[in-house]
Amino acid sequence: MPRAVSVDIESSELRRSSRAAKKRQTYVESDDSDESASEAASDDEYKATNVKRAKTASKKRQKKSPSSTSRPSKSSNSSIPKDFEENYLYESLSQPEISIHELTLEWIEAYEEEPLESITTLTNLLLRCCGCIHLLQPHDLQNLDSAADTIAEVQIAFESQKTHEYPFISNNKDLRFFRKNVLELFEELIDISYEKGLLYNNEDDDDDEMDDDSSSLASPLMRNVLTWFTSLSTSTARPLRLISTVILLTIQTKLCHVMVNLISNQEKSQKQLTNIKAKNKKSKAKLDAVTNTIKSYHLQIETINEYFNDISETVFIHRYRDVDPTIRQECLRHLGEWMIIYPDHFFQSSQLRYFGWLLSDPSSQVRNEVVKVLLKLYRNITSSAASNYSLGVGFRQFTERFKRQMMNMSVKDQDANVRVNLMSCLVELQKIGFLDELEIVDISSHFFFILENKNGTEFSTKSKASEDKLKLELAKFISIANIDSYKRSLEKYSIYLENIGEKENEETKSQIEGFMKFNLLIQFLKKCSEYYQKKRKATSNNASKVIHVIFESLYQLPSYHKSWEVLVNYFLFDFTAKLTEGEGLEIKNLLELNSNEDKHYVLSFLLGSLESSKNIKATSTSEEENYESIILKLSNYIPTIQQISIKNADLFLVYMKTWNLILSESDGTKGIFTVLQDLEQTSLFNDLIEKLLKYYQNYEPAITENDELLNIYDEVFVKLLSSYNSIGNGGKVLITPEIRILVQNMVMELAGECTHCAESIFITSSTSEIEQFQSGGVIQFENMYKIASPLLKLGRVGEFINLNGFKQVTTFSQLLISKLQDQVNLERYLTTTPTHFLQNYSNITNTFKIILDFFLTLNSWTLEELMFTPANLQQNFDLEITFANLRHILSLESSLLLSVTSSHIKSSSIVNQLQTLIGVKFIDLLVSMKIFYSKFRKSNEFKNFQFLSDIGDGFFIARLNIEIEQRLLDIFLFKEAVLGKLLDIDLDRSETEDVNLGDLELEENDEFDANDSRFDEDDIADEDNATLTKSQEQKMEEKRNQKVWTAEKEFCVFSMKLFTLVNLSMVDSGLKSRIELNNEKIGGLFSKITKQNNPQSTLNNVEEISTDPVQTDQSIIQTVET
Repeated sequence: MPRAVSVDIESSELRRSSRAAKKRQTYVESDDSDESASEAASDDEYKATNVKRAKTASKKRQKKSPSSTSRPSKSSNSSIPKDFEENYLYESLSQPEISIHELTLEWIEAYEEEPLESITTLTNLLLRCCGCIHLLQPHDLQNLDSAADTIAEVQIAFESQKTHEYPFISNNKDLRFFRKNVLELFEELIDISYEKGLLYNNEDDDDDEMDDDSSSLASPLMRNVLTWFTSLSTSTARPLRLISTVILLTIQTKLCHVMVNLISNQEKSQKQLTNIKAKNKKSKAKLDAVTNTIKSYHLQIETINEYFNDISETVFIHRYRDVDPTIRQECLRHLGEWMIIYPDHFFQSSQLRYFGWLLSDPSSQVRNEVVKVLLKLYRNITSSAASNYSLGVGFRQFTERFKRQMMNMSVKDQDANVRVNLMSCLVELQKIGFLDELEIVDISSHFFFILENKNGTEFSTKSKASEDKLKLELAKFISIANIDSYKRSLEKYSIYLENIGEKENEETKSQIEGFMKFNLLIQFLKKCSEYYQKKRKATSNNASKVIHVIFESLYQLPSYHKSWEVLVNYFLFDFTAKLTEGEGLEIKNLLELNSNEDKHYVLSFLLGSLESSKNIKATSTSEEENYESIILKLSNYIPTIQQISIKNADLFLVYMKTWNLILSESDGTKGIFTVLQDLEQTSLFNDLIEKLLKYYQNYEPAITENDELLNIYDEVFVKLLSSYNSIGNGGKVLITPEIRILVQNMVMELAGECTHCAESIFITSSTSEIEQFQSGGVIQFENMYKIASPLLKLGRVGEFINLNGFKQVTTFSQLLISKLQDQVNLERYLTTTPTHFLQNYSNITNTFKIILDFFLTLNSWTLEELMFTPANLQQNFDLEITFANLRHILSLESSLLLSVTSSHIKSSSIVNQLQTLIGVKFIDLLVSMKIFYSKFRKSNEFKNFQFLSDIGDGFFIARLNIEIEQRLLDIFLFKEAVLGKLLDIDLDRSETEDVNLGDLELEENDEFDANDSRFDEDDIADEDNATLTKSQEQKMEEKRNQKVWTAEKEFCVFSMKLFTLVNLSMVDSGLKSRIELNNEKIGGLFSKITKQNNPQSTLNNVEEISTDPVQTDQSIIQTVET
């Protein structure tokens, strides 16, 4: 074999037991920084490549025919010798179908004939696995004393290569077999060496060619393997260090199996010796043979122990804290295997401490490996046959010490897999009984935290699958607590329950037992919820809103699966008719749902069970209960459930979520409408809808977009009213003629209520002008709030059906426009009573939004009807009549826009928000009309089409007046200044702009609260102060980033609105250049928007653009968020 690296070695004798500790001076245990620096330098020079190598015949074995499967190839590095001969082990292991056992036997046979050359081949295998082309020669390995120097020269040569092939850790799926083959080779090597006695130092061994160490029990084979591999494990080149470390750890894992066999055999021989001694007639020959066998086993065990100590002291204790997280991970993974295989030696406090130290490792892959190993160890205990689980002294001490850290990390760790595995560990600890009651409540309360913060900065998962896994583990944890308390209650009331079974029937007994389990679950979750709210120092309890999500996970467990009907019966059960005497009365008091809160929990459980059932894909051969069959049975209970729920707002909210769920039809599953229709019970469906519409009509919503019940009604209306105009047209529709009439009656009554408010809430003519002036408009604005609630409900319905066809709606809209024009003076209000405005800003803004949205919705329906009117019917529409209110609406909105200036109010951000609201609605109205005008201006049959050119001083055919254009630009400039301030950017400005924008001071409405933590002061005290400070800094940075994103999103949305005006030629062309002035400085999303903006796109494609401003606005926001 050609010589690649030759090292002159002076012969000297060496004491083998101290070979690594004394000779490998390249690694300094007390200081990792030097090693890290050199490793980083060498890593920078290391590059992976897939360059193919020419095929070369093997020296030791004839190569088989080439396989089509990808395999490691010889590097094409120009420095490779022409006569380079490939390592035959490397070449053989590069074949996926190679017989590892036969290959290992071949190497063993060669070793028995030529030990030195075989060890050289084995060592060179490691070098080739790293892509090293500078191989060792047999004479390089003659002196074990110079191993460190020899490997140092190999490393220098290795690092001098320009390219490397690294198949051992290749991510190529076609090469993954290679690592498996290499590790299997060394496992077979240990197995065969054990069978042949090569692991032990036999007296007959001829060590003339190999170094001898009379004080060591190691065999020549193991002495050489450990010497050269451990030298490689101290290399500063990470590839060399990684592969040698992994192989040595694999060897030790296999030695653990050997040790277990040796101990078992020794115990058998010891029993045999005891039996021989117990016999009256003892056979001396047999006694001596067994005695010698025991001594032989003892010597072999001592030898393996020496290997354990050698690998642990020279490899593990250094590499477990290696700078490479992959090496640290491998160390921990193998340590876990050693503990399970040979616990007597490794499952000790001295070894467990490594898991504790690396539980807070900066690398998520290392932390995840730690918790995976811990999970295996805990499950190894809970899966044992013993009924009383025992942790052992060392493991108990370890768990006690790190239990709190594991609890905190199960919700705080950044890595989702770490959280999942830690939660699984806590599940096992609960099975063992290692957690007290308060700890169980604390861990269970994590569920509330996860659900309330899954979209926030404190908690995140990269995938829904990870989130579902974590929720399922938490569900298991809660289930164990619930089942434990349930078993205790069954035991307490066992006699009474048996009597119930005899007096009544087994079904009643089963019902009571089911109620008992769910009642205990309710009480437990209430306790967890209270605990969570106390920890968070919250003033209101919103945890109950996520109960259905918790039970959706619980329903997947055997203890709760298919229990939906038990929940329905519990919700409707009449306890007054039963359980009236003695112990039964006690159970009645325990189980009866006296409070609406308890009913809320049961109904939430039902919702969770239905959500879980709908997500389960049942097959014809599975035992899963079909979702449609559940709906069919549930339809018998729905009227009664609705009757009870409608009496309480919280209950009705859960009921509406349930109704919305069972109303949905997807993936071929039937909803409640189809089920009742098939049963010819549509009258029941009509009755249920009538009650829902009546509740909606009488409901007093919060005048915001976040009213939860209104949002749920929106989802119901989407399903119910999307086919409002489809009756008689075939297809699947959920609206019956009876429901259509109900909806029409509700719209007319809501319109009548709005009209009554408009007539009565504004100041009448009897109020003197002096009183009106002195009030500054306060009376008008306070009265105006009262119209918001009914108008919000009417407007929500108007998103799904055309309200223009209702005379009551038309009358109301005309009255509202007149009242707003005559009696609402926003400028005077802001000038005379700015304090009142600031105090009532939210109500004023929301009221204006509801009113402007209502006008926009009516106009959108009108435009949609006109856009789709056939040409031969267009003459039936007189646009002057159709758009009679449009002139007044435009005049009103432009007046409002010009009324709001920063000179009236000190809080410039609030003024800008009100300006933005009015400006956006004004732009939406203009754009929709301009698109309609552009589409039909060349050809149409509408009457008085020219009327559009006169509306609002010709808004639709000419540019906006300068004053309005400037006000819209002012809104843009303010948002630009806010974003620039947050990004700390010095923005460019034109000469005519307000110079004060550069000195804008941001308003801090919400300072970061350092005390806002998931954990209490005791938890924080357990953490290092530096870590705590870093955590706070991270949260502050996340909060700042969120504020920047909010400002950027608002800025970009408004910029796109202005671009639309520019593209439609409705503003001066110079506005575009001002919008784009700071394009490069701001960058990010705004830069993409300006680049993608095409001035001709809007006009050239007006026929394809929707005139629905609501849809347009939603698409803009979706684009920005994407």
